[in-house]
Amino acid sequence: RSTECFNACRNHRNLLKWLDFFVNEGLIDHTISGYSFAHDQIKLAVYCLIPEKERGLWHLQLGIHLCVNAEKITPSENIFFLAVGQLNRGALFVTDKHQKMEMANLNVRAGKK
Repeated sequence: RSTECFNACRNHRNLLKWLDFFVNEGLIDHTISGYSFAHDQIKLAVYCLIPEKERGLWHLQLGIHLCVNAEKITPSENIFFLAVGQLNRGALFVTDKHQKMEMANLNVRAGKK
């Protein structure tokens, strides 16, 4: 079912449908500020579903998404730090020299804040 969910969630409407499903099942909580796992063990179990060799790539993709959409999500420094942290966790998947320089610049910027 996780593969089905992942593929379906590429569409925003489907993502909201799946989030509602998981809320109804008690796996995640929906608050004013967003969604969170109902329990740390659920979060860990979901993370363990991602093959270990792919986890860094997931972190990198999440970091890129957060960087690109940070201002749309919320104008907060917390999102910036979260994005840089995710990028760092996926750094092994960055092979392009220019992307590595951009990541270094983001880390310097985060260090100055």
